[in-house]
Amino acid sequence: MTKILWTLASALALSHFVSAPASAAKVGEMCAGIAGIQCDKGLWCDPEPGQCSGADIAGKC
Repeated sequence: MTKILWTLASALALSHFVSAPASAAKVGEMCAGIAGIQCDKGLWCDPEPGQCSGADIAGKC
């Protein structure tokens, strides 16, 4: 019984550290970058011209 209570208490405590899933970017919104924002289903992230090779390059969906 103690093991079950300890497991439940641990799971509850750890659930506070899990972030909520971010929503996907819509048409014209920023994507990728350091945050790694993904576009909504059916869209792709298009970086600015000339910015294809680099770290943390952002674009628009």
